[in-house]
Amino acid sequence: MVSYAKAEFSTGRNIRNADKIYLLGTGDMFGLTLDTPVEFLHQLPEIESWTRMANGTLSDVVVGDDYYKISSVFIDSTFFHLFDYQLTGCSRQQVLTSEDEVLVSASFAYKAFGRENAIGKKIKVGNEYYTISGIV
Repeated sequence: MVSYAKAEFSTGRNIRNADKIYLLGTGDMFGLTLDTPVEFLHQLPEIESWTRMANGTLSDVVVGDDYYKISSVFIDSTFFHLFDYQLTGCSRQQVLTSEDEVLVSASFAYKAFGRENAIGKKIKVGNEYYTISGIV
């Protein structure tokens, strides 16, 4: 009960429509996993909208000849429909439309690209290449 109360009264206090947003989970494990089937969510008419989020691991990122170790977070394209984080470079309705797109933080964009526009640039994460489509 204490875990529920802590989550209920401390999560999302400064978020628009916080009274309509519910966080699922227990203890330190919150939210739906990325493996939660989308079909499950559509079977519950009370759910108007949803998103999934998962903390990633430290990732090795290469930009040109430079190497970075970054923390990653995985989100659904619906994340920005529910949360008002500032997003530049792409539309909130058309974010992450392809599996090879990635969003980066403003601090990483500045660190890796300086004052050059990071949108459209390629980064290598592990053995995969991704195109930066937005900056958070």
